[in-house]
Amino acid sequence: MPLAATKEDRFTQDFDAEDLEDARFRAFSSHWESLKTDVGVPASSFDLLALPPAFLPLITVIDVPPDGGLHIRLIGTEMADQAISELTGKFIQDLAGSEEVVKRIQVAIATGHPYFSDVQLSWARNKWRRSQSLVCPFVDAPSRRVSLIVALSLIR
Repeated sequence: MPLAATKEDRFTQDFDAEDLEDARFRAFSSHWESLKTDVGVPASSFDLLALPPAFLPLITVIDVPPDGGLHIRLIGTEMADQAISELTGKFIQDLAGSEEVVKRIQVAIATGHPYFSDVQLSWARNKWRRSQSLVCPFVDAPSRRVSLIVALSLIR
């Protein structure tokens, strides 16, 4: 069953790429899967320039240092345009209203599996808008510790 936009917030790690409604999510999921090794998807294999140029405004890159912080290394221009303030260089857990986002990312960190979410934006200039995101963890090999999170997000 396709994971289409709804009015209800959704979060799932139980999805097949072909169930993702938007072709960009399917392509990003396939790219992540193609990088998998026996220890997960190595952070060293992530190359922003290997992604289609149309993805770059939609990408958010988050560093996960050993202390557990979630540091926004890069936020694409389309996401940045929706934010109330500049987010690059900030820690997600320090942002007002980020509790649910942090909880979802922590699930990806704990499991090493990507997730798809469709949620009402709490931080956008236009609060009625929704964000659909495919959030993928990358690990430091051989420790298997998630050290990088990369999200492809669409604002609707």
